[in-house]
Amino acid sequence: MPKEALPLGWRQAALRLEAGLRERAGQAPERLDATTIGSDYPTRDWIAAGWRISVAFSDGVTRRVDLLAGAHFPTTPVRTALVDHPVAMTWPHVEGDGILCLLPNMAEWDPDDPSAVALGLLHRSISLIEELLEGSIIERDFREEFVTYWGYKVHSKGEALFSLVAPAPPSRQVQVWRGKGLELVGGSGVARRLDPPSLRRQDSGQDRGGGLPLA
Repeated sequence: MPKEALPLGWRQAALRLEAGLRERAGQAPERLDATTIGSDYPTRDWIAAGWRISVAFSDGVTRRVDLLAGAHFPTTPVRTALVDHPVAMTWPHVEGDGILCLLPNMAEWDPDDPSAVALGLLHRSISLIEELLEGSIIERDFREEFVTYWGYKVHSKGEALFSLVAPAPPSRQVQVWRGKGLELVGGSGVARRLDPPSLRRQDSGQDRGGGLPLA
């Protein structure tokens, strides 16, 4: 979290955003302190401030949603996060700490009206969460961004990944053999050949992977 004092323009934009949140959400947003930000988003040192609101969803569960601003706000838009998120890789577009991926890297926004942009992102976040709760987009979106999510998954523990599979058609099922500090992707027999019962170690294992959509 940035430690330097934030400029007057930043603070004015933040106050307008907070007022807009209060009016739109019908509740006083909770200002996040440095301890909460550091605990909930330990790898996001760009976060300068945050606001938390509670949202009642269609499944009857009330979940908390954060709006997070960096030191370059309002030149850069806020990010949103689902505080009460499922474990990583359960839902697409939801990172491991609950940050939601809504805007593409080259997206355009209006820096002169940051409150409207932030409230628009909040509305999109709530709509996305409702779609994820309904469930129909989950498999589709994982498939459409297969390479991205595969990368997140295999590198989540910092282990080395090697592949024996050529990235070419047809689509097929693969297996992942996991040893200590090493993961190996191969065909259906890779785990059996590398880890026969007579040599099986406690720290190894295997997972049957999904189909590779290469056709």
